[in-house]
Amino acid sequence: MVFSPVFQTLNAKLVDVYFRIRGPVATQNDVVIAAIDEKSVNALGRWPWPRSIMAKLVEKLSAYGVKAAGFDITFSEPTAEDAKLAAALKQSDHFYLGYFFYSTPEEMQEAHLTQKETDENDRSIFGSRLSVSSRQTEISGHTVYGVQASVPPIAAAVPANHQGFFNIFPDADGVIRRGLLALAYQGNLYPSLGLQLASHTDGFSPIPLLNTAGVLEGFSLGNSKIPVNKQGELFINYRGGAKKFPHISVADILSGRADPLLLKNKTVLIGASAVGIYDMRVTPMDANFPGVEIGANVIDNILSGDFLIENETTRAASFLLLLFTGLFLGLILPRFGPLNSLFVFLVFFALLLLGGYYAFAQYRLVLDNFDPAFNSILVFGGITLYRYFTEEKEKRKIKKTFQHYLSPAVIKHLLDHPEQLHLGGDRKKLTVLFSDIRGFTSASEKMDPEKMVALLNDYFTVMTDVVFQYEGTLDKYMGDAIMAVFGAPLEQKDHALRASLTALEMIDKLKLHKKDWCQKYGIQDLNIGIGLHTGVMVVGNMGSKKRFNYTVIGDNVNLASRLEGLNKDYGTQIIISEEHYEKVKGHVAAKRLGEVKVKGKEKATVIYELLRKENA
Repeated sequence: MVFSPVFQTLNAKLVDVYFRIRGPVATQNDVVIAAIDEKSVNALGRWPWPRSIMAKLVEKLSAYGVKAAGFDITFSEPTAEDAKLAAALKQSDHFYLGYFFYSTPEEMQEAHLTQKETDENDRSIFGSRLSVSSRQTEISGHTVYGVQASVPPIAAAVPANHQGFFNIFPDADGVIRRGLLALAYQGNLYPSLGLQLASHTDGFSPIPLLNTAGVLEGFSLGNSKIPVNKQGELFINYRGGAKKFPHISVADILSGRADPLLLKNKTVLIGASAVGIYDMRVTPMDANFPGVEIGANVIDNILSGDFLIENETTRAASFLLLLFTGLFLGLILPRFGPLNSLFVFLVFFALLLLGGYYAFAQYRLVLDNFDPAFNSILVFGGITLYRYFTEEKEKRKIKKTFQHYLSPAVIKHLLDHPEQLHLGGDRKKLTVLFSDIRGFTSASEKMDPEKMVALLNDYFTVMTDVVFQYEGTLDKYMGDAIMAVFGAPLEQKDHALRASLTALEMIDKLKLHKKDWCQKYGIQDLNIGIGLHTGVMVVGNMGSKKRFNYTVIGDNVNLASRLEGLNKDYGTQIIISEEHYEKVKGHVAAKRLGEVKVKGKEKATVIYELLRKENA
């Protein structure tokens, strides 16, 4: 519908899949094949047979009481026995002759027809013509260059309107999906052999139905309307694979061994099915399908009236479905994460295909379902690519921003859940940790600068790993001091406890490495003090547009720094505020140190020494 003709083929192939999923359906049991098969060739000799044999076949079928019979073959070469076949045909009015149109100039040239033969062929089929508008002949879509009918004596032996063409036109991919019911030739419309036989069986002549523009849109057959496209084609509702209709060997009919019940009051198509004398066709149900049986399917469709529906309404529905697919997925997919959006897409895609199949199998509606299905893939793919490039860019930005002061585990979590990252000046309740090396300034004056830097690098590496171990955020290094934040940017309900465990672990790590560091760098001793405070502060990226840091500011930050400095006065290693203690009591031990008046605070602050429970 949208991307012709390639997408027309893809839409058609999707309907082929629906056919195979649906499987065979029941026939009306009114159509049978009189097969010129291997058995008949073995019994009667090489094809084509003498016209006397065909005359006997006509007589036998009449004796079996068939309702109508049509030859899916043409008696185009004159023989000495033409009169015998003509005489047999004249004895009954329920036999129909088949003819075919030459669809290319090359076919017409290869036929080597004389002008007399061309005129005879045109006159032979003229009596079967249908009324049609000049507009229909312009848009029929199938150009023909001539016709090959049976020789005049045989053609004249049946009523004038007892002939029909048996041309089959495959789609671009070689699959026969439609049966041509009418074909425009020299300003007239001619019926197919299948339409003629169905008309005889129903007892009505086909009447072309034209729209206001004079374009064919169907045939009236009694109370039934046969829908066709503007080319005069019926979308065949195939009953199943090959031999879905009964095949009766011509040899059995001629010998009288055929089951009378299979032939009495039946519509019979006489055609070849022996290997080497008939053409195999590709259909949605079978890759090797007898051409004569395509006509049987067409006749059964007309007699049963269960036509596949493919018209302007179904095309409009397909177009609306195409629009809906794009709008729905375009609005809904961005609301979900990558995995959930993939799940939504797969469910929608499956429902789309299942809905198309349900419409086909239950209501015989032929929708251009591949178009919206492909559109859904494009929308999903486009959104996924857009997400990939934009989100990957955002992830690189996040990683670049936080890689120096967040643990890899926290960075990975933020990359997977960027919605949890709130940059800017947010007010949040957090925990701040300050640590400082005791007496480092005076000790460093006696050290070589290189040793001092090396010591700090070793010390910062160990302590920063502890901060990252508990998923804290490294705010900054200030000389020999470390500032860390817990609870941002990744929200942590237990940020106070994480900070406490970090402080205790830092003391343990110092004990583990102190002896080695003192020996390595020639110092007497190495001790640290840590201050912890929990409170509301402002967190975010702060600085200039070209250079900024993720940090926290506020009175509560300053209080944590003040608490760290009090360790030298109390001879302690970790001092925490009362606010912090309230968050961690029950998990750690603490000893009340008293109240202190801290610079910047009007009210005295109660402080505690943080201890491990076993040291309390």
